[in-house]
Amino acid sequence: MKNFVPLQKDPLIPLYNRPIQAVYRPGSIFKLVQSLVGLQQGSLTPLARLPDVGPMGCHHHGGNHNGLHNAIQFSCNVYFYQAFRQYIYHNETGNTFKDSERGLMRWRDAIGRFGFGRTLGMDLPNEKRGFVPDTSFFNRVYGRGSWKFSNWYSMAIGEGELGVVPLQMANLAAIIANRGHYFTPHLIKAIGKGKIDPKFTTPNYVGVDSTHFSVVIDGMEDVVKAGTARLAIMKDYIVCGKTGTSENKKGKDHAAFIAFAPKHNPRIAIACYVENAGFGGVVAAPIASLVMEKYLSPGVPQRPNLENFEKYMRDLNFMPKPEGKEAKTKKETEAKAASKTSPPDTRKEEAKPKNDEITPPDPAKRDKPDSTKKPVITEPLVRRVKDDKAR
Repeated sequence: MKNFVPLQKDPLIPLYNRPIQAVYRPGSIFKLVQSLVGLQQGSLTPLARLPDVGPMGCHHHGGNHNGLHNAIQFSCNVYFYQAFRQYIYHNETGNTFKDSERGLMRWRDAIGRFGFGRTLGMDLPNEKRGFVPDTSFFNRVYGRGSWKFSNWYSMAIGEGELGVVPLQMANLAAIIANRGHYFTPHLIKAIGKGKIDPKFTTPNYVGVDSTHFSVVIDGMEDVVKAGTARLAIMKDYIVCGKTGTSENKKGKDHAAFIAFAPKHNPRIAIACYVENAGFGGVVAAPIASLVMEKYLSPGVPQRPNLENFEKYMRDLNFMPKPEGKEAKTKKETEAKAASKTSPPDTRKEEAKPKNDEITPPDPAKRDKPDSTKKPVITEPLVRRVKDDKAR
């Protein structure tokens, strides 16, 4: 109990179960989901070359980033903006507002089968569901019939309104490794001689044909071999992964990486989120690869200079530094010095009348305009809209 109280009061909340409770934006990892649902719907094909224009910037990659395989390998934002747009407006009617509503709900249903926007039902309490917006959400934000794809296109690359928990992203890696299905995550294998709940041993299919996974997996292989996650490569095992950078408005962006290995007959799927660490390929990918190495190849190093590599990862520290006594003393000293150097206020305080001396203002003086002062034009708090029938 004496250890629990300090942990409970720790501002870094170490007792907060981040793998199942912390909600982050998935970042570029979500491009894998966009690929699979687009392939299944038919709005995207493996060799499709999409317009290289869009409202968002892209990474500094070479010109050979078009086509689904290369777009995954180099994490091309513009490609997936176009892919998402084609998904939403698939079989469009010409009314962008209605098409956006229908496309959003169709997309929401498709990614919901992957476990996003709901709890996976694991055997630990307090699992969070993340967040996937629906039409009612955008109706509240923008007004009914007043929004379309251009209001939320950033979800194309896993940003904007999307929220996931790390367990859901690890589950995504397992889905891709299994070519289209997953088992409900659980910790308990058995209780005595009894069997566990059948829901933990029943496969859940995501509604994407297994044939669509090959191009995505090949792209993930090249992410590690020659893409954004070279630090995750292992000597004897083919690692398939995807990096991500999760936008964080309260500080530095979070680093993210999901992967599975080996490519054929996979044995481990993993997700790694490192708060305030920046780019996923620099921090999250090597951490995840070290975990996979310890699992797949205990005692047999999979990279040169393993000890130096482990030391490098241990020395990285993105935790906010607590303010010590020296820093506080320094701040207090600087504040005192500033107060001494500032000039004293020599203005005399106006004599304030007592309560019984207060007299009402003279109407003649109050209404008399002062020609030396410019009038202040105030703007109404509520702007009236002409012929606004909704009011």
